Amino acid sequence: MAESLGRPAPLHPPASREPNRLDRLRARYGWLDHVIRAITLYTERNADVLAGSITYFGFLALFPLLLLAASVFGFVLTDRPELLADVIAQIVEYIPGAAGDQLVEALNAAIESRNAVGIVGLLGLIYAGLRWINKLRLAFQTLWQGKPEAGSFLKDNARDLLTLVGLGGGLVASLVITAVGTAAASYLVGLAGLSEVPGITLITGAAAIVLAIGGSTLVFAWLLGSLSGHDITFRSVLPGAVLAAVGFEILKLVGGFYLSLVSNSVSAGVFGSVVGILLFIYLACRFLLFCVAWTATLPRFARLGLGPAPENSLAQPAAAPSIEPTQRVPDPEPAISPTAVAAGLVATGVVAGAVGPAILRRWWRRDQSGRREQSGAVRRSDPEAVGVPEHG
Repeated sequence: MAESLGRPAPLHPPASREPNRLDRLRARYGWLDHVIRAITLYTERNADVLAGSITYFGFLALFPLLLLAASVFGFVLTDRPELLADVIAQIVEYIPGAAGDQLVEALNAAIESRNAVGIVGLLGLIYAGLRWINKLRLAFQTLWQGKPEAGSFLKDNARDLLTLVGLGGGLVASLVITAVGTAAASYLVGLAGLSEVPGITLITGAAAIVLAIGGSTLVFAWLLGSLSGHDITFRSVLPGAVLAAVGFEILKLVGGFYLSLVSNSVSAGVFGSVVGILLFIYLACRFLLFCVAWTATLPRFARLGLGPAPENSLAQPAAAPSIEPTQRVPDPEPAISPTAVAAGLVATGVVAGAVGPAILRRWWRRDQSGRREQSGAVRRSDPEAVGVPEHG
């Protein structure tokens, strides 16, 4: 019994039955087989339960994070009374009634006791953040290996602290890349005089989304590689990172739409926002763990003996000789580092921001010139258009 508890659950039923239609479809379409294997791994490793534990500590970490942010906010606003007045005015405008008044009182209290609030927020964030990273690491290793790795208390907490700091830095870098790229695109569009060009808002909005996906891809690739329990490269987990980044952006759009609906209701304003944030964290954790299952069931890892055991289905080729789990996954080409990808994203944003407005401006001028020439030709060919009387 103890041996069966420590062994990963099988990912497939016995292969003694006759292949059905689904088996034939899986043998024909590799992507369908991959999706089914990822869903099977997600289900049999109880990823929903793991996502619940991650959600609990993630939601718990929000409160000390808000306290720490309020403390930093208090230090900034103490020397800028005019900025504090603007912030209070915006709060009263966008959050009217008792909720806005309570938020203003909480802001003033945080400014007055910013030192104590900052210390409490920092300590609480370290505790809740370490527990959150711990649950995240255990969930990743459970999906990859069937059970977490055994380690020491000090070593695990030191590693989780480094992961927490690295994740925070990655998120800040991702936000900075997105904000700088969006601001640069808007500035260059205004500088080129293209603010009135039809569709320019859609173009700049799409560029902002692409930059956000690029920054999130770096963060998720680092998470998928560092918490898997295997020494794998950045490029190996890139498909799962892109999937996670795209899904995360979709969840952010849906979550923002939900919060905008809830904020219009006075009765559901407070509880609806809390439930919405909790639901967003839970769905994001579930999707992230599915991306882990998707990555672990990639054919490249099955061939190298990493991740869960491959299914004995029609879609699977003959098993290749396995290697030790501690051996590094070889790449045919040098792996792409996150720093190089970040530099490439920034360079792409700068080039697109510099060249895009020039191309649009040239197209806009050519379009306007063509319209003027067409209008002049119509006037010359139609005597009534220029007021020339007809002779009978």
